[in-house]
Amino acid sequence: VVAEQQRSRGRAVVRQRHEGPERRERRHAREVAARRGHGALAEAVVIGRRPDAWAINPRFRTGLAGYNLWAESLEAGKANRDGQTYNNQTWLECRRMAVEFLKEARQRLPGRFEGEFDEAIAHYTVVRDALAELLEMIPQRGENPDFSPELLQPCPEGANLIRRAAAAERLGIECLEEIVKTLEKGEIL
Repeated sequence: VVAEQQRSRGRAVVRQRHEGPERRERRHAREVAARRGHGALAEAVVIGRRPDAWAINPRFRTGLAGYNLWAESLEAGKANRDGQTYNNQTWLECRRMAVEFLKEARQRLPGRFEGEFDEAIAHYTVVRDALAELLEMIPQRGENPDFSPELLQPCPEGANLIRRAAAAERLGIECLEEIVKTLEKGEIL
């Protein structure tokens, strides 16, 4: 039994309607997906916006600020060769999984988010593809990199790819923020 409360002539009126088991299961599945989706998406927004979210060193940056530092390092020839490819491989894998996660979330959450998810997927696909192109441009050196202090030569093309990825991620985060705000209001069913 689902109770619905409505206002009628200044007083609350409670109506009850009976749900079948299939409808109840679908409603429950939407509610669970919304709670889980909210937590994951909200965390992605926080990490994307905070420059120190996962930084283990005060000189490091994460999220959008991390892209800026990365691009500056590549452009100035201050990027460590093995550290660059390690970061590139790590974040490429994360963005590959982000695209797949968003596709699945789009299917699990109610249809009202399809536009926002489609837009976020498009932006994170740009990020993924830019990082893949950078890895082709600056591949890993051998099977077991030694993380020697070898620096890359200035690489403005690589910096531009990182800036393209950052711009797309910024737009993707904005899409995720809209979904999170709507979920926080409880406007899902």
